[in-house]
Amino acid sequence: MASTADVASVASERDDPWRAARRRVILAGIAAGLLAILPILAARHLPLLDAPGHESRLAVLRDLFTGKGSEYYDLSSFFLPNIAFDVLGLPLVYVFEPETCGRIIFALSLLLTLSGVVALSRIAIGRWSLVPLFSALLLYNLVTILGFFSYALGLALVPWALAARLLAEGRPPVQRSLIGVALGILLLFCHVFDFAIYAVMAAGLALAYLIQRKTDLAGAALRVAESLPAALLYLLMSTGSVPSRHGYEPHLLRAKIFGLFKAVTAGSMTGDAAFVAAALLFALLVLFCVRIRLAPGFLPGLLALTAIYFILPDKLASGSYVDKRMPVAVALLLLGGLDLRVRRPAAAAMLAGLIALAFTVRQGALTVLWRSFDPLIDKLADALERTPAGSIIMQVECEPNSMDVAGIYRERQPSLTHLAAMAAFEDSRFVANTWAIRGQQPIQVRSGLLPYYNQEVAFGSSTCDPAAYRTELRQIENLIWAEKSSGIAVPPIYFLLIRPTAQGALADEARLAASDPKFELYEVRRER
Repeated sequence: MASTADVASVASERDDPWRAARRRVILAGIAAGLLAILPILAARHLPLLDAPGHESRLAVLRDLFTGKGSEYYDLSSFFLPNIAFDVLGLPLVYVFEPETCGRIIFALSLLLTLSGVVALSRIAIGRWSLVPLFSALLLYNLVTILGFFSYALGLALVPWALAARLLAEGRPPVQRSLIGVALGILLLFCHVFDFAIYAVMAAGLALAYLIQRKTDLAGAALRVAESLPAALLYLLMSTGSVPSRHGYEPHLLRAKIFGLFKAVTAGSMTGDAAFVAAALLFALLVLFCVRIRLAPGFLPGLLALTAIYFILPDKLASGSYVDKRMPVAVALLLLGGLDLRVRRPAAAAMLAGLIALAFTVRQGALTVLWRSFDPLIDKLADALERTPAGSIIMQVECEPNSMDVAGIYRERQPSLTHLAAMAAFEDSRFVANTWAIRGQQPIQVRSGLLPYYNQEVAFGSSTCDPAAYRTELRQIENLIWAEKSSGIAVPPIYFLLIRPTAQGALADEARLAASDPKFELYEVRRER
């Protein structure tokens, strides 16, 4: 028999639908959040492309800030437009290992994204809604599996920033402007693309207010000007100059359409199939079961971001996958602004349940896939850990053909490009392909190691020819002998072949230290 308290609670929720809706959203959000971080909890490693490189940088920063110093890097500058991961990771690395810091920050970025879209929706449409929780389907996408930590963390803050900016509309103009300025600067230091996304949406809101006569031209201009201090700061930043390898992809329209699908891939065929199923179910829900309204002011910014996706090249300066960052950002903000009113409750509930099932399948597929990568990552990490402290590790990789669908998945199962950086989690080895570009990362390679770093850059992005392996080995040997002829002591140097096309290609010319069908690790000769 129900207690008096239970009866009172039911009556309270019946009398207060707002409270009942909030409770549903919170409970569903907790369930979605737990599913979102399930792969992180289940797997021993994050199989994300850039993750090990970023994590190893935390070890360097720890040593530099404790006064221990680094044999391989100097501190450069934190006045950069992409330091969210470094700033958040630096205090964490005094407590946890670098890889654990990466796991914590990645999980935090997923949860902040999900809760941020919910918060934005609550402020934008004025009520609690389950619609923003569909953003959980987008949490694992191309950018996250590439391990763009600072960008992903900043993107997680964009919905929160827009929610805060909408709340600031009720404040006096000076306070409102200061809040807008502070939000823009915060996002700039997270990542310049995050600031740009926020600035476009904020300008779109200003235009909408002007069209709706909620403000005059001067008020709209003042709102747009809130982004100027951050833009000026960006112009003052020395962001380095790394030329783009190329700009637009050939067959532009086809590439852009294919890019929409590529942008939402999580690296799992089963998981992506579940996503497609969920997207189709959501389309049915929108078309047949609800009335659609978009939050006031969102349309201009969303249209502008969509146009920017088709305008942006794939590579811009040193940035990669530049345009493919836009679709997920647009989808997240769209979900934050959608106000769906149910017309067919039974059908809507059934479709929502099926979408939740598809999300569960997607997360389950990712969890199984990520756990399957652990043995290979462990084997490579163990081989690298057995190299002597003070070693230099150089590498080349044979990248799969990413122009076909199967190649895209092969390239990410798992991503191997930066796994060598796991040998630098104690800052005790120099991994030459770990980025430390002046003006882009807060550390820079010490001058004595620049020859190895520059040689690694000269190898290019992909080597698949055994003859090329031998040529590159000769280049490393020539570098060693040039250093020794100058009286410089040369530490042990190892050459890592990732996805070698011929097993034992260098066995006659260097000592094979470890091997697997996915990699070979050779110790390079230091004597003629």
